[in-house]
Amino acid sequence: MKGSLPHGVVLGMSPTGLYVLRELGGFGVDVIGVDKEFACASWSRFIRAAGKCWIESSRDRLVSKLIDFAKSVEEKPVLIPTSDYYIEFVIENFELLSEEFLVSTGYKRAALTLLDKTLFSELCVGANIEAPRIWRLSKDSDVSAFESEIKYPCILKPVFIHLAKPFLRGEKLLVVNGITETRELMSKFSSESGDWFLQELVPGEESRITLLAGIATDDGDLSEYFTARKLRQYPPGFGSASLVESEECEETARLSKRLVRAAGYSGIFGAEFKRDPRDGRLKAIEINPRPTLWFQISHDAGKRIVQKLVEELVGLHSNAGEVQRNGVVWRYLLKDMYSKIFYMFLPRRFVLPPPDVSSNRRVAGRSWPVFSLDDPLPVFAEFLVSIRKFVGRIV
Repeated sequence: MKGSLPHGVVLGMSPTGLYVLRELGGFGVDVIGVDKEFACASWSRFIRAAGKCWIESSRDRLVSKLIDFAKSVEEKPVLIPTSDYYIEFVIENFELLSEEFLVSTGYKRAALTLLDKTLFSELCVGANIEAPRIWRLSKDSDVSAFESEIKYPCILKPVFIHLAKPFLRGEKLLVVNGITETRELMSKFSSESGDWFLQELVPGEESRITLLAGIATDDGDLSEYFTARKLRQYPPGFGSASLVESEECEETARLSKRLVRAAGYSGIFGAEFKRDPRDGRLKAIEINPRPTLWFQISHDAGKRIVQKLVEELVGLHSNAGEVQRNGVVWRYLLKDMYSKIFYMFLPRRFVLPPPDVSSNRRVAGRSWPVFSLDDPLPVFAEFLVSIRKFVGRIV
């Protein structure tokens, strides 16, 4: 079987891309890593050989380089985007890239529905799945037009988060407490950050968030999936996962399946829901049409999501379907230490209660997004990247 495996090209060298490199490299896939700049996976042992790590900031040059590479190998390579930036890149160039690469058909159109938060909200309504209500804004929006409908505090988020990162300075969103604050913030944002939206805040601690890593098939089924629960996140309350535990949740799987089927999406994805303490129901927060930061826990808990995807794209019989091991804990150490300390000294005005991490006492295994004895150098690369980001935010 190993001889039948194609090359793999991983777009994005963050810890998410590192997970993909490691899972595919360990499976025997010859991988290449791509990013706009140096990132932690740039030093992975799987791409340290000459010519296996590409730094390319021009989209046009990257398209040409990818096509030239695909034509130079015997079989079509697999192409996997691991960030929103590269999802947009693949969507924009799908016709060209799909001729030369094995790439999920979900990137032809459907991925954009999941990427655009307002389209995703409309999708949830159409699929009869509960989700926080949203109100889309632009630089010229008059918030007072729907002021009576909004219950503050609520969340102010960019429609496309990768466009707004320079303006968020490490945050994923902003919590606003009234119409005056909303107007003041909107006046500060450049048009380069795109449109924004206000979103209803789902109350309750962040440990009420459930997660799913899965693969949606062309016929609307899930060929593989893994479920877990967030225990903490960074930034606290409204960020990316910093502490996750593997845990079965069939309701999360059922709702995720309904959403990707309604979107007509096929391919790898990560889903997030939050159980609302007011009615006990799961509310859809987002579906990312790609691997996400915490996917390494699925590997360490016995699931091989990306491996399964490649086997399906190639048409190989899959051996990846194992039962997930529950009680495995994934931790993004430095970021989670910050969040833990934050909740120890919780600011009085913070809108969410501290998370319940008590289940973390029954640990069946440990998982880390960057650290690996078998592939140690990305830890040092991540340290350098963190320093660069910190300096960039204070300058």
